[in-house]
Order: sequence, then structure tokens, then C-alpha cells
Amino acid sequence: MSGNSGHYKLVSERGNESFSASSGDVDQTALNKRVSMIELFQRLNAPVFRGTETPEEAEQFLRQMEQIFRLLGSTNEEKLLLTEHQLNGDADDW
Repeated sequence: MSGNSGHYKLVSERGNESFSASSGDVDQTALNKRVSMIELFQRLNAPVFRGTETPEEAEQFLRQMEQIFRLLGSTNEEKLLLTEHQLNGDADDW
């Protein structure tokens, strides 16, 4: 994050996704809240889902994600964004 230029950039832990905005484009309080939520989510070691042949594995992934969402008090929008971030491989094509 560059405080002098008024331009902010978030990069995922995997390094292949980013979000950037100038300070005029986004509410600073909302951006800080989202950054805090993402950091906490990553510290909780959320599972990654790569696709599966069995419904049980998918259900286990969803149960683990819901447990984390309850801890975070996530909104439906946050649940969607965070779950999408955890889909890799074949699951990323959903």
C-alpha cells in the first residue's frame, strides 16, 4: 500500500489476483474493513477446493467454509468473494 500517492493495491496470498483503487474511487473505511477481513480469513487457513469426484468432499469444504464465515460474521457478498477465492483447478471453472 502506498500512502503517499493515494493508490492502494491488495494482492492475494497466491499472488495471482489483485485489487487496486485510487483513494478517490473507494471509501477508505470500507477498503480497510475488506483488507482486515481478508487478512483474518487467510490466518484461519481456509480450505482450498480443487474439485472432486465425491459429493462428501464438496460438502466438507462447504461446512468448513461456513464455520469460518460464522466466525467472521460474513455477509453473503463476502461469502461469495471468499469462497470464489478458494476454488482452484477444475473447481475454478464452476
